[in-house]
Amino acid sequence: MNVAILKQLSIERDIISVIQRRRVTYFGHVIRVDEDRLPYTGLLLYITHGFRRKERPKKRWTDNIREYCMDM
Repeated sequence: MNVAILKQLSIERDIISVIQRRRVTYFGHVIRVDEDRLPYTGLLLYITHGFRRKERPKKRWTDNIREYCMDM
C-alpha cells in the first residue's frame, strides 16, 4: 500500500538516505544521554589491544556519522 501511495505522489525513497538519516538521528539521541549510560560509553569506546592485518582500516560507526554530516 505504501509503495502505491509513493508512486502516485511521484516520491522515490532511497534506502541509503533513509538509513543515513536514521543513524544521524540515533547519534543525536545517544550524544544527549548521561555519560554513565551504556550507549554513550559504547559510542566513545576504542579497543586498542590485539592486532590487525595490514589492510585498509575498518570504518567505525563515528566515521560513518562524520561522513554523513559532511555530505549534508
